[in-house]
Amino acid sequence: MALVALMAWLTLRLGEGLGRALLVPITLYFLATGGPARAASRGRQPDLEDADASLFDPLTPGETADALRTLTEDRRLSQMAKVGRYRVICTEPLVLKPPHWMAGHRLARVVAYDYAAD
Repeated sequence: MALVALMAWLTLRLGEGLGRALLVPITLYFLATGGPARAASRGRQPDLEDADASLFDPLTPGETADALRTLTEDRRLSQMAKVGRYRVICTEPLVLKPPHWMAGHRLARVVAYDYAAD
């Protein structure tokens, strides 16, 4: 992440041309050193047998309540939650695939409608 921040800083301070010029050697480096990773992933099928089927189970009432609590504690939605002017349309399990750092954990997708604008 620090390298991305450095690239953004360089591009903002020294210009877009320099940022684009630096992308070429960075890309060439990853192409030159990424051979083993590309070879390992070539022709590999996802291991569906290894997936935990319970990740896809419907959310329990406790998981739904926890997801709603987390949603309403968000600073961007705190005013909506404080007034109580929302309606939950649906909650469903959300599963992320590797290499995401949250892969293998049960997450929730919550769709809430703010009806104060009606």
